[in-house]
Amino acid sequence: MVLAITLATILIVGYLTAKPAYLGFKSWRSRRLATQSAEHLTQRDWTTARAKAQAALLLSPNEPIALRAMAQVLTQGTNLPSVAVWQRLIQTGQATPEDRRAFVEQALRAGAGTLAAEELDKLLKESPSSAVDLWLAARLFAAAGD
Repeated sequence: MVLAITLATILIVGYLTAKPAYLGFKSWRSRRLATQSAEHLTQRDWTTARAKAQAALLLSPNEPIALRAMAQVLTQGTNLPSVAVWQRLIQTGQATPEDRRAFVEQALRAGAGTLAAEELDKLLKESPSSAVDLWLAARLFAAAGD
């Protein structure tokens, strides 16, 4: 009887903890791959960096560090796809001001002035005397012909 209760308890605990443990492992692995991607970016190994960032994003599509890694990789080559990934990172609420500035810059390059203006407005409200933000505002107005 004691053996049956012990076995049932082990099965119930295993059932209840398996999914959280699996999700935790996926998140950890995603963060690790994203960090490796950043290392390869600093070494200018674009192919490996892109593969690591893609793997990180596939494992955990809402992990901020994975989104940041993929956005940085895409920024090196193309414009429009990186805008969408930067935007997803900002929507997580864990984007740094540097991430948000990179988004504005990529949106300007891609011709998405409305997206750039919305995020730049938020940045300027947070730090109205930031030289980088003012420079981005000047680029936005120049792009709009103002």
